[in-house]
Amino acid sequence: ARGLIPIGIGVGVNTGELILGTIGGNIRMEETVIGDTVNVASRMESLNKQFGTQILISEPTFRSLSSNLDLKIRNIGFTAIKGKAKKAAAYEVYSHCHSELIEQKEKVSVQLLEGCDLIEENKYKEAEIIFKASQSLAPLDPLLNYYIKLLMERSRRAGD
Repeated sequence: ARGLIPIGIGVGVNTGELILGTIGGNIRMEETVIGDTVNVASRMESLNKQFGTQILISEPTFRSLSSNLDLKIRNIGFTAIKGKAKKAAAYEVYSHCHSELIEQKEKVSVQLLEGCDLIEENKYKEAEIIFKASQSLAPLDPLLNYYIKLLMERSRRAGD
């Protein structure tokens, strides 16, 4: 509102069981959490910078949300999780974005998921076509730029 540059942070949220521990003594105590749930949340957090997003949640978190919450959320495909064989679905929460960006993200949410599905099927050229077409509808959506760049790099490597 004051014309200042917004602070960009990345938040990753996952829902599940974990282990909470406290260590220390009278002078200093420290808590920590460990487990797969924490690892997935950490992965979601780190993906924000790569994707150009700010809030990513896992599928268990998405499924646990109440349907009466007024949140803007879209599925943005699957991502590899370090230490896990199976990829995990990621969802972007974008309710906090400015109205123009929300509108653009909503316009291309179906195409985004189609493109991500094509990537999972190793149909990179078809996915690139969908993402590039979507980019004209949502030029402010950084996630489209990420996928286009990723696919162009894969295409270039395949041509080598």
